Amino acid sequence: GNAIATRAARRQKIKDDKQQKKKDRFKFLNPKQLLKKKDKKKKKQKEGDSQPDAGEARDEEDAIKKMTTAQAFEKFKTSEQGLSTSEAAERVNQYGPNALEEEKSNPLLKFLGLMWNPLSWAMEVAAILSLIVADWPDFGLILALLLINSTIAYWEESQAGNAIAALKAQLTPKATCKRDGTWQVVDAAGLVPGDLIRIKLGDVAPADLKVIAGENIKADQAALTGESLPVGKEVGDEIFSGSVIKMGEAECLVHSTGMHTFFGRTASLVAQTVREGHFQKVLKSIGWFCISFILVWVLAELLVEFVARKAPCKITGYTDKCPGLSNVIVLIVGG
Repeated sequence: GNAIATRAARRQKIKDDKQQKKKDRFKFLNPKQLLKKKDKKKKKQKEGDSQPDAGEARDEEDAIKKMTTAQAFEKFKTSEQGLSTSEAAERVNQYGPNALEEEKSNPLLKFLGLMWNPLSWAMEVAAILSLIVADWPDFGLILALLLINSTIAYWEESQAGNAIAALKAQLTPKATCKRDGTWQVVDAAGLVPGDLIRIKLGDVAPADLKVIAGENIKADQAALTGESLPVGKEVGDEIFSGSVIKMGEAECLVHSTGMHTFFGRTASLVAQTVREGHFQKVLKSIGWFCISFILVWVLAELLVEFVARKAPCKITGYTDKCPGLSNVIVLIVGG
């Protein structure tokens, strides 16, 4: 009887421990956060079929790699004669052009956006106060500081360049493709899944390819995978878009183009990255600290000038007629 009771108590303890762990997992989440997590989970389940994730894309690439040449021809409805011009045109409409999407931003809005931060707000308030007291030298100096800071930041961002444009610049504009049974040079943007292309030493792969013929092939894909040395490729292997052919010549089947390539997905992830970096967070924290510090001293100055001293403020075009506001400008700029 004691043994049965001991086992029952042990089972109950295990059950209680599991429930406690479950509670501990969510004890730092409020009800709104829990509902948000559930909504995200439902949304992910709902969109799972229509929007495949990176894991599914990799699974598809693995499946293509394992296919024989005959199976790949069957999947992409092509043959050793390549596609016809009409079929290629239809597939361009179906899959879109073989190009990376590029978002262009308004340079003026981008420049003005660099003035939208806590430290710039303080300088802008100081510039407005300088206008109110008609202190033109201070106004000009503050405005010049704002413009210089924004110009330097804009130049640095321009030097970094658009990530999509930088990746796009590596792609080759032309490709040797088999259309209507003959080899011809076509625009790389017109390539579609099912096309047969020929690549050789020095070429840049214009799309994701499956090697169907060739030998002694080596491709440099360091920009994509980080591998320091060219990688050997055999019949059946994949060559990613953007890889540089360092040795050999091969005939390949195009299986992914544009933003659907490994190259395109990488570019898309770079473009969609909007998360604030640690350095930006530190700068913003410093900015808010400076704003708080400035506000304390500005409030103290206003109380001393307008409450304790009851000093009048006459705006007559001279800063010495309104020492309170002049001192506030000094505090803001100095802070």
